[in-house]
Amino acid sequence: TTKEQAYWLGFLYADGNIHITKNGIHQFQLGLAVKDELLVNNFIKTVEADLSRKIKIIQHNTTRIAVIIRNETFCKHLMAHGCVPKKSLIIRMPMLNQELYNTFLLGYFDGDGTSVGSHATITCGSKLFLEDIKTKYNIASKIYKLPKTSNCYRLNISRKFLYTLQQEYLHSLPRKRINYKPKSSKYKGVSLHKKTNKWCAYKKMQGKLKYLGIYTTQEEAKDAVDSYIII
Repeated sequence: TTKEQAYWLGFLYADGNIHITKNGIHQFQLGLAVKDELLVNNFIKTVEADLSRKIKIIQHNTTRIAVIIRNETFCKHLMAHGCVPKKSLIIRMPMLNQELYNTFLLGYFDGDGTSVGSHATITCGSKLFLEDIKTKYNIASKIYKLPKTSNCYRLNISRKFLYTLQQEYLHSLPRKRINYKPKSSKYKGVSLHKKTNKWCAYKKMQGKLKYLGIYTTQEEAKDAVDSYIII
């Protein structure tokens, strides 16, 4: 399993649907917004090479489209990874290689997550799924039941955590990607310049700070500090 596959597994956990008819026909459906056409194309490229039949796309209206796949092997593969029919209330974190969990969670967030203000929120009908996430990542936030619903819960995560997930996989849903700048640097001699949102480099010399310039990233500022030679 690749990071790309793990991302899509997470996304399908959130927004995918498998239905098995009385005649045993396996059908998968994914609903997406028309404005996310780029993501639709990426999904098709990811799965189409492994399918004997072409993928069917239906546009319901001016805002929504559905990607439909009638392929038993494809559906059973998803089911083996926990993406089962009528999954909304029963999903749990799947068994994956350790390095794939962040990308999986990012995929789920892109399907059923929002980012507002200082935090981001993951929603799910399965409280146990959110508890799995909370335990795995040692998240301090409580799981809340959404008002006026009987089967939907939410878990808040920090924007910093979300930004970390997004840096591991750069091809996620563009409209949900965020910019995040920490308020302080992890490097000695580097500080945030609030007006420009860039990083200043300083070197302490004889009890005074010498300004070494302003840089786009912390790493560039750190390099300036490390490479400065006192004459």
